[in-house]
Amino acid sequence: MKLVTVIPFSRGVFKDTLTYWSGKSVSPGSLVTVPLRNKSVSALAVSVEDLGEVKAEVKKAPFALKKIISVRRGVFFREFAEAARRSADYFAAPVGSILEAFVPKAVLEAEFEGVKEKPISGLEQSESFSAPRLKIEKLVFQAEKEERFAAYRSLVREEFARGASVFICFPKIESVLAAAASFEKGIEEYAVVFHGDMKRKEMLGEWSRAVKEPHPVVILGTPTFLSVPREDLKTVIVEEENSRAYKTIGRPELDARYFIERYAEERGLKFIAGDAFLRTETLYRYHEQEFMPFTSVKFRALSPAGGSVIDMKKYISGDGKTPPFLSNELKTLVELTLRERGRVVILTGRRGLHQATICGDCGALVSCSRCGAPLVIHEKKSGRVFVCHKCGEEKSIEADGEEKCAKCGSWRLKALGLGSEGAAKEIAAQFPGVKVLRLDGDAAKTDKAAKKIVGQFYETGGGILIGTEMMLNYLTERVETSAILNADSFFTVPDWRINEKIFSLILSLRSITEKAVMVQTQENEREIFEQALRGDLMSFYRSEIDERRKFGYPPFAELVKISWNARKENAEKETAHLLDKLSGWNARPYFSRTETPKGIVRANVLIKLPRGAWPEKKLLAAIKTLSPKFVISVDPESIV
Repeated sequence: MKLVTVIPFSRGVFKDTLTYWSGKSVSPGSLVTVPLRNKSVSALAVSVEDLGEVKAEVKKAPFALKKIISVRRGVFFREFAEAARRSADYFAAPVGSILEAFVPKAVLEAEFEGVKEKPISGLEQSESFSAPRLKIEKLVFQAEKEERFAAYRSLVREEFARGASVFICFPKIESVLAAAASFEKGIEEYAVVFHGDMKRKEMLGEWSRAVKEPHPVVILGTPTFLSVPREDLKTVIVEEENSRAYKTIGRPELDARYFIERYAEERGLKFIAGDAFLRTETLYRYHEQEFMPFTSVKFRALSPAGGSVIDMKKYISGDGKTPPFLSNELKTLVELTLRERGRVVILTGRRGLHQATICGDCGALVSCSRCGAPLVIHEKKSGRVFVCHKCGEEKSIEADGEEKCAKCGSWRLKALGLGSEGAAKEIAAQFPGVKVLRLDGDAAKTDKAAKKIVGQFYETGGGILIGTEMMLNYLTERVETSAILNADSFFTVPDWRINEKIFSLILSLRSITEKAVMVQTQENEREIFEQALRGDLMSFYRSEIDERRKFGYPPFAELVKISWNARKENAEKETAHLLDKLSGWNARPYFSRTETPKGIVRANVLIKLPRGAWPEKKLLAAIKTLSPKFVISVDPESIV
């Protein structure tokens, strides 16, 4: 009989390890299936002891040991598990939840014939806060997409000649599929593509091929597939490094870029971060010589398109009338483009008919009763409904239109701004006879549906495509004209990285536009618009890094946010208790501005630490004692 300590692959378990017994042969590194609550989950065995040697301790335990259900060979490197442990400390999360995020469930449950087991020993005794064992080559590659991909193809061929494999990681399925066609030319026999939309049988077949292929391979995939155990892997590339899609949605809140860098350190892999515009934190690390250039770092983005910023304040009249959503300049530009059978792309900030609804008397936002997020009006077959884009809650709008403000009871509710759905309707009315298509999360629920819409757009001479940010992932061919309908709507998001996001969005629009890019805004004095339209990456980086230095945001600090929902009176008591637990770290408490109709507020505590000070042992230990109701966000996108 054996006593086996395992790391469960589960997000619902808030302990790093659990203990079971088994009469079967188990070794550190084996994958096992164990009972957990009322279900069976996969787990990684990290230590095995003879039950007879610890029999006395087992008898004293206040619980009965459960039996391991099944055992299969492990296929993960020790370095992969060690990177998960280091990431677990950084994100204040259980190790199993990190492993689950980077290993496909189908792979965990499968048994691969002819694959040698990867032994893992000593993991349970490893020092969580230890430095990486190997000093690795870390490089940045800031250049246009065509230049990056050409360089990657050359790199892959060079690595193949050395007998080495390459993993190119992409943040989104659409990015993987778009890149696959480019990388498979000439090396398709040794290119392996992984993404989350694959059927189980196809995924396992490709996984087996990736592991067993004797020739080096290039793997194109999302972060979930980083666990492919190739002995000859020597280079990992984080492509589209600035994409927020590398951050997971839901708990625990993880950033795959951090994990990939830790994995590269543990295995001694060459690490490359690539994008047209890298994150400000990454560029700062480059200037601090933590990264070296892959090639000369480009700080000027070239484009044939001219750019202009339209001041929408001149359309605001004093009579209270709603200003037009299209400026004369943009309307004329669209008309000219359509007349020449050109294509127009228009970006909006949010889905729905309108971007938000407020009370005309007290100014309160119409918000979700469940989570407090703003509700957005959508058109459905049953009529108009309020939809929460955060939790999915839906609320029917009264048939007579007499919806009341939850705060003051007023009937005078006002819809603000156009969402993609509303913009598509208004623009179709402005340009009768023109094919107007919409691409957002409502219009296209699947990758196939999105590609169909884009295909229709490209087939149409003189058409208009309106959509949200997701639209940019599918635009693979250039268009004549592009525009941002209301750039100010992006600034309403409480996000300290919002300048960088908007800058990157404009750069993306500019990169797929041949003639003209237009930005409509009531804040035309903001330098960010002109900087992006000129492709002046250096000016933006300098202004952004100065602002972050001034206000103490990353890369000059480490942010740890603790959040939870509670009634206001309870939140105040819980905040006081939490501050007492976190005394010594200058924790700052604050509540969300909005309150649900049921009196629920979002309580927050923010801790700022010096750069490089996190994870801090004592603080991490204190945070790990908190109940699961507290959500831990390290390096959060928003601090409100």
